Amino acid sequence: MTGWISSRLGALLALLLIALAGPAALAQKVAPQLVPDVSQRVVEIKFSFTGAELLLYPTAIGWDPADSQDEKDRQREAWITVQRGHAVANGLPLLACNRVGFEPAPDGEGRGAQFWGSSFVAGPQGEILARANDDSRELLIADIDMARSEAVRRIWPFLRDRRIDAYDDLLKRFRD
Repeated sequence: MTGWISSRLGALLALLLIALAGPAALAQKVAPQLVPDVSQRVVEIKFSFTGAELLLYPTAIGWDPADSQDEKDRQREAWITVQRGHAVANGLPLLACNRVGFEPAPDGEGRGAQFWGSSFVAGPQGEILARANDDSRELLIADIDMARSEAVRRIWPFLRDRRIDAYDDLLKRFRD
């Protein structure tokens, strides 16, 4: 169910972006990350190289309601940190959208999942430009200086200065 929710959220955001920018602009400028593993660094590098100007991460991530508050805080902050790191590593603004609310366990017997919301917009250096609340739906609007990404990539060249000579093993399923 979570994959469906995440993909559905991504589709809705893509439709909104199409309405705002047009389908051609969306295809060329926005890199939606719709894979189950939001740490897929290789995918976002590919999008960055092909001209993406914005990273979009729709997610449906939450915690077990039985977790302690400290554990819940650690999980949410780790998710935010990883997303901000994607923005920094690519020198691109990032939209991280996460579901809110509760979903009961599919079997009706488990504790279910409480989704933590906290959607946000980050600039190309990972700075938080806007952040939604964690317990209700919210329309999040932020001003993004799209020209700033090029300047950031020139002064802080994480993407440009990567060690491509060390990437050979990334093309293999298993390392010998």
